[in-house]
Amino acid sequence: MALVTLESDDGRECRFEVPEDWLEYQKIEEGDEWPVDIDKPDEESKTAVKMAAWMDNYMEALREMADVQGEENAK
Repeated sequence: MALVTLESDDGRECRFEVPEDWLEYQKIEEGDEWPVDIDKPDEESKTAVKMAAWMDNYMEALREMADVQGEENAK
């Protein structure tokens, strides 16, 4: 991940993280002005985000099940 700092003409700053490969894909380098026409995420990127969220939820459910089973075995 790369930390991006945007500074407006009046000196306000906004900081956020983005994947480095996304910056390379957009051809944005340190010191560049932020392009107005940044490409929106493609369908593959949107699908990957949904899959990652699903997997996080699945892993959390597995942890909860293991906790419940551990409590039942302790009785």
